[in-house]
Amino acid sequence: MIIRVDGKSYKLDWRGIAVLLSLRWVRFNALPLTRLQAVEPDIGKLKALINDLKAMGLVGELTVKRSIIVYLTENGAKVAEKLETIAREAQLI
Repeated sequence: MIIRVDGKSYKLDWRGIAVLLSLRWVRFNALPLTRLQAVEPDIGKLKALINDLKAMGLVGELTVKRSIIVYLTENGAKVAEKLETIAREAQLI
């Protein structure tokens, strides 16, 4: 799926969409990396997915001791909001 926000286009697969929506729906727009393993159980593939989203500027990463925290950036929050709107209009949520 290609999402356009603020004049930029983002090509996302279902896993990227799931990560962005998961981060949007939690209280602080951030989760430990391990909590996102429901989207991609293979930690190596999950890290690659997060790196792709980081390269697009949609998420950031913070390391606290041995935990990796993934959070939405400003652009990521806008894209996640648009994805949520699309899902609601399609009555998927």
